[in-house]
Amino acid sequence: MKTPVTASLHGESLLSLSALAKLVPRDPGEKPPSSVSMWRWAVKGIKTASGRRVKLETLKVGGRMVSSRQALVRFFEACST
Repeated sequence: MKTPVTASLHGESLLSLSALAKLVPRDPGEKPPSSVSMWRWAVKGIKTASGRRVKLETLKVGGRMVSSRQALVRFFEACST
């Protein structure tokens, strides 16, 4: 049986957390978040202003955590609401 996270990532192009970090929008000259930050967003999540905890959707593939560009967008949208 698929978990909700697995079902939502089904059919999306999966990327490593370090590759996904490079896609995070930032100002010119700023560094992207580290892969450790991405891991933290997936495991511990971020607490929103309303007190809700939001986590980045991930899958484990061959012992590595992966996610998608679409999951990153969903994560940012959930953090801002």
